[in-house]
Amino acid sequence: KGRSRPTSAPVRPSKLSPNQQAMLQERMKKMKEQEDEYKKQVQEMRQKMNTREPLFRLSDVQAGFEMLRQQQEERRRELQQEEHERWEHLRAVEVSAFQRPLLVEDFNYRPQRDNFASTLREPPEPTIDSEDFDERLRAAVSERWFQESAWGKKLKEMKEKVDNRKKLHQIQYPQKCDSHKLPKTRLMHSLIARVPKIRV
Repeated sequence: KGRSRPTSAPVRPSKLSPNQQAMLQERMKKMKEQEDEYKKQVQEMRQKMNTREPLFRLSDVQAGFEMLRQQQEERRRELQQEEHERWEHLRAVEVSAFQRPLLVEDFNYRPQRDNFASTLREPPEPTIDSEDFDERLRAAVSERWFQESAWGKKLKEMKEKVDNRKKLHQIQYPQKCDSHKLPKTRLMHSLIARVPKIRV
């Protein structure tokens, strides 16, 4: 009864329906071809991975380690040479300081200059009349503007402090320790004095 009326989707007769068996065979054939192609690609990829050129060869790695070792040896030699030069310089400074007389021995000592320094013309020493200079300085200090200035007041305060300070012979200094090198003879005399006399 339902088929007596026309519909938008009528029942298709069997002679017009597609061949499902043929479609299945076609799909299975395509699947087989895709599987074979995939297996071929995988095999080629594995072959390429097995036969590819390595990123780092063992010889290259060994060469890199050898280069690093040589650089370390070179740097070690440079540091040793630098240390040797520094020690030589320190020894030279020590010898020079030992051979140079002290100021307490000769205050007129002047180190020898090299040839280049000796060729330079030394500037002439300025000649100043000490008496005239003292007179001008005393006159300038006695001026009113200087005495009323901040520096004049500070100078006056310093002079008063120096004039009113305790004399050196009035200062009580701490006694020296007997372990010092200078009172060694006094210590020896004190030791002899402490030795008891032998009675006969």
